[in-house]
Amino acid sequence: MAPAPQKLRRRIYLHVGTHKTGTTSAQAFLGSRREMLAGAGIRYYRGAFSLDPDNHVDLARACLDPQKQFFGDWNPNVRRGEATSQKIRESVRAFLESNSKDTIIFSSEDVSLLRSNDEFVRLAQLLDPIRNEVFVVLVTRDPADFLKSYAQQIFKVPGRLPSEDPRSALYVEADTWLTDWDALTAGFERRFGAAEIRRLDYDAIMAAERDVLPSLLRALGLPESLIPAPGSVAWRNVSAAPPATRSLRRIGARILRRVLPWP
Repeated sequence: MAPAPQKLRRRIYLHVGTHKTGTTSAQAFLGSRREMLAGAGIRYYRGAFSLDPDNHVDLARACLDPQKQFFGDWNPNVRRGEATSQKIRESVRAFLESNSKDTIIFSSEDVSLLRSNDEFVRLAQLLDPIRNEVFVVLVTRDPADFLKSYAQQIFKVPGRLPSEDPRSALYVEADTWLTDWDALTAGFERRFGAAEIRRLDYDAIMAAERDVLPSLLRALGLPESLIPAPGSVAWRNVSAAPPATRSLRRIGARILRRVLPWP
């Protein structure tokens, strides 16, 4: 008697940034082409609890340890907690079940803030690598360059300042855990397998192509017909700070020069 055929697992691509590696541009590209992607059998999730539905910060809210402060905490309309996490789990589950035959893409640079085992366990429970084939796409860059750019991002929201708490994602001292790419990669490998981790070198790609978007989209499984030529898509950065915050950013820059090795 022939064995019963195995049910094919759904394919999921999880783009986790990191921050300051073209993530916002990738999210804008994917979000503006949802219908086109659907025609190719690819579904791009729409965040249910995000200021920007193309940035799936919901995943980070559901997985990060409660005491770990991160950028998403400045959304006044969403508070972290079990009630919010449960709604996020239900939203992700419903999306996966309603697109059982399609490839799924999630994208949130805040997922790159996971480090503890509990955080990765919660992520695995959310995406279920037993029933789904999960590929993690991680883009890393030179730690010093990353940290300078990331630290500047902190001041783009009024009242947001670097933290003195080493557990915080706003902690940018020299001993920060933010740039420990190996620890981040190892965490994903433990839950999804080393073969499922696709790590791109931002600096090498930018030196060769001056545009990380095409390589990133390929890693996310897009067909070649949907991938733009390098430099053909305008980059989108997080919105510039309004005029009222410019003085705060100047103050912030002075603070950063004291904690970071600026040229």
